[in-house]
Amino acid sequence: MTNQGKEDEVRRWEQGDVSTLIADSELKTWLRESMMKRLIERECTVVFTKVNGDLREMVCTLNPDAIPEAPNLDAAIKARAINADVIPVWDVNAAGWRSFRVDRTLSFT
Repeated sequence: MTNQGKEDEVRRWEQGDVSTLIADSELKTWLRESMMKRLIERECTVVFTKVNGDLREMVCTLNPDAIPEAPNLDAAIKARAINADVIPVWDVNAAGWRSFRVDRTLSFT
């Protein structure tokens, strides 16, 4: 992918459309890191396809101030990390730990 192509993909990310970023492994790594950074900063809304094919929208965060049972957030994330394609998060509405796959993410705002 050319630099211009990558810049176009980053613009899409900034607008919440992440569906095309997952094809490029370098961009996928960047996307995961960017998602983690935003999740630590604030609540985010993630739309993704579950493993069973259902569409799911989830309000989630990794902000330590919003997670009632996470005195050590790094340990909590590592304990729930399945692999590099999965992001463990605190589901604000369900008040519990959930996860989503980066490669199944349709929108992230």
